[in-house]
Amino acid sequence: MNADLKIGVAGFCWGGGLGIQLAWDDEDSKVVRYATENSHNKTVDGEKRALIDCAFTAHPALVKAPADLKRVNVPLSVCIGVEDEWMKGSDVAVMKKVLDEKNAKEDGGRYECVLLEGAKHGFAVRSWEGNAVQMGFADVAEKQALAWFQKFLC
Repeated sequence: MNADLKIGVAGFCWGGGLGIQLAWDDEDSKVVRYATENSHNKTVDGEKRALIDCAFTAHPALVKAPADLKRVNVPLSVCIGVEDEWMKGSDVAVMKKVLDEKNAKEDGGRYECVLLEGAKHGFAVRSWEGNAVQMGFADVAEKQALAWFQKFLC
């Protein structure tokens, strides 16, 4: 196995909440991702590390703000509508605040939360082709995800 292989996760709706949990990187969630063989053909485990290298989520659901976000230690990018039906506007604001504070504390660049005014829950995967505004939100999320993975996986 290639020890340079990086793993990214993308989650939407309830999968977005799970993507956030994968970005926690608690001590009990660390794994040995790669093993090597020594000269005696015995497997030697590498050190434990985060299960993933980065995560992107759009319109996440089932997120406990701020608790779930404070536990994040792996680069995380979130794209969410300000009026999302699954997260109250106050929770969306808390999400952005927590991730912005983590960026400031860690010298920036590892966390981001993009708020889309007018985006409905599901905009990244269930947009309506006849609605240019909603399709525009889907395009924003797609570009954000691709840029995030380019930054942390390539």
